[in-house]
Amino acid sequence: MCFSGDGKAVGSDFRRIPECGGAELMRARFQDFSFRKHAHERLAFGIVTTGAMQIDTAHGSYVAERGNVITFNPDMVHWGHGAGVANWVQNTMLIDEFSFADTLEDIAGRRVADKFSSPVIDDPELYKKFMGVHACLSGSEDALQREDRILDFVSTVTERAGLTDGATDKNNEPDAVSRVRDYIDHHFAEQISLDELAVLTEVGGYRLTRAFKKSIGMPPHAYQVHRRVRQAENLLRGGMRPIDVASECGFSDQAHLTRAFRQANALTPAQFRAG
Repeated sequence: MCFSGDGKAVGSDFRRIPECGGAELMRARFQDFSFRKHAHERLAFGIVTTGAMQIDTAHGSYVAERGNVITFNPDMVHWGHGAGVANWVQNTMLIDEFSFADTLEDIAGRRVADKFSSPVIDDPELYKKFMGVHACLSGSEDALQREDRILDFVSTVTERAGLTDGATDKNNEPDAVSRVRDYIDHHFAEQISLDELAVLTEVGGYRLTRAFKKSIGMPPHAYQVHRRVRQAENLLRGGMRPIDVASECGFSDQAHLTRAFRQANALTPAQFRAG
């Protein structure tokens, strides 16, 4: 992560996750900050959640504000500062260029060499999607959930930017879907990655996720949570305490169990156990 400039970046939160070659996530509030000329060695995405930011490049100047998604190709020289205001808040995600290229190949079915043509995409729906994926990646301890959200965002942003043609309905992988479902059924309490499932089935993560969702009705991560909740119900019926059920079923803590259980049953685990 490279922020080179004059001023203050305060209230910064930073996290690195294993996916996409070690994706890096940051949320920072900038005060009277001016970026010097710099470039990232990775592909960068971002949004401005408060205020606005002026982005300058050798090819022109742009303003990023709420509803816009920022895209920087690797090694693209840029600089900038607040637009109309001195302070702004920005969420950023940097991912490995080669991991991104592999994902694009999985989505498009061919190697895609194109780059983003503009550093600012005006798309409120994509903006909301990025806000959601950034929050998920910054807080989730579940690898399968993180990978699912990354794939969803990458497929959408590349389609909107014209790098891919979008999703197709050619993904019919009944054997792969069956093997993934069986694997999750037997390992739902463990941390499962999309890479593991791709190796198991020899089907790329994007195609596999689409085929699974089309066949089962939910992506692999959601199915894993579903299986955890079903097992939690069985253990609670037997009188096990919610805190022990959370650990037994692979939830990160009791609060995590409670959120998932309430979403599925409109009851807390304690209410279900007491009934």
